[in-house]
Amino acid sequence: MARKGLDSKIIIATAAQLVEEKGYANFSLNELAANLGVKTASLYNHIANVREVNSKISILAVNRLHQILENAILEKNRDQALMSLAIAYRNFARDNPELYKAVIRLSSCEDDPLKESGAKVVEPIITVLKRYNLNELDMIHLSRALRSSLHGFAEMEEAGFFRKPDANIDDSYKKMIAGYILLLNSYPI
Repeated sequence: MARKGLDSKIIIATAAQLVEEKGYANFSLNELAANLGVKTASLYNHIANVREVNSKISILAVNRLHQILENAILEKNRDQALMSLAIAYRNFARDNPELYKAVIRLSSCEDDPLKESGAKVVEPIITVLKRYNLNELDMIHLSRALRSSLHGFAEMEEAGFFRKPDANIDDSYKKMIAGYILLLNSYPI
């Protein structure tokens, strides 16, 4: 059951797709091998173990989210860039819930280089916040607050909150970000 052209890039892309379809809890190397049309043992010619696959899925997810956020802020003024970044972040979390979990999982990772790769997600946020002429310490505080808001909303939405039809969820999200933009434009308070 050998497959020509199989490499770690194909393995990781297929693994990420399986994780997205079935969730991390249902992911296995046996299923990955079957999906690729090879024996499980053949995977070990390209990867060390399932931990390596999970790490590379996390890096793939970080890179995707980073690129999406970078694209969201291109050629926009600071307020438009922040709103666009926030919407892109939420869309990624909503459209790719398992990959989003892989990004968030990096913060508790014990592998320092892998953990540091997660910092790429923060780069576009810092790029936008620099446009507000904040000092370094305030930028750290406000970046943490923004990331907490974005993540909290994404987690609550994924968990099934905000389902009441009394207010449009998209409007709620945009109002949250608009409030944050208002705070930034009047900072320091």
